[in-house]
Amino acid sequence: MDVLVKVVIAGGTGFVGKTLQEELQRAGHELVLLSRKEGPNAVVWDGKTLGPWTETLENAGALINLVGASISLPWTVENRRKIVASRVESCDVLGRALATLKSPPPVWVQGSASGFYGNRGEELLTESSAPGSKSEFLVETCLAWEKSARDACPANVKLRFVRTGIVLGAEGGALVPMLKATKMFVGGTLGSGRQYMSWIHEVDLVRLFVWLTEDADRPEVCNGSAPNPARNAEFMATLRGVVGRPWAPPAPEFAMKLLAKLGGPASELVLDSCRAIPEAAERAGFEFRFLQLQLALEDLVPK
Repeated sequence: MDVLVKVVIAGGTGFVGKTLQEELQRAGHELVLLSRKEGPNAVVWDGKTLGPWTETLENAGALINLVGASISLPWTVENRRKIVASRVESCDVLGRALATLKSPPPVWVQGSASGFYGNRGEELLTESSAPGSKSEFLVETCLAWEKSARDACPANVKLRFVRTGIVLGAEGGALVPMLKATKMFVGGTLGSGRQYMSWIHEVDLVRLFVWLTEDADRPEVCNGSAPNPARNAEFMATLRGVVGRPWAPPAPEFAMKLLAKLGGPASELVLDSCRAIPEAAERAGFEFRFLQLQLALEDLVPK
């Protein structure tokens, strides 16, 4: 976006959304947040039914949708339903809203996740890679998520996806609990440690979202991950080095699965392997600021 325009963000109050707001505000853009709660720049909606909020999309320069219940919720039957429904319903109602407008935003940038690829071991994954097995919950979720957006998006709006990996941020996401554990000398390897983690610094992720709103020739799908995925053992060792903890006991696979059964996050979130790289974004000219894990962690971990 070369001129100052209105950008509508759905689900922009989480830690990624807040960083995205800051990035857009630095560029001087007008922001409108579709939120369940009142607040600065916010217009209230429920994420599934049409209402007065629809008018905020008229003449907007871009729509960015980050709506989705946290996947770190225990994967009970009810929570699985909530995780999928929050994503599908928001895409459906946004598409219906856009179809009513005389001048809809030309671009809709839609969040997705690297869970699209499933547990793939050593396989190098690009945007052209096939989805994983539909028997995996995250794969099933991402397929339903992306299909709902494609089905809902009007023909006169360009739809683009960001399949986000593990987002590293100082104020939220996966790094916060890992950092806390590491400082307490329990930041060891998880499971075998050979599983790949497709990570990305929060600054690069929000820059990627903004970049996808800016030009007619941007890729339809981008992997929201840095170019150098790390194995879990390497990731945890690097984090320990940054924090100043030389060693920590490993957490065996059975312990992670037991924790999940006791109400913790699903073990798949830390034991599955996803080696996704951002081939499409790099080919189209996007430049990452944080290419190496060491530099990303040093930037985010308090000195």
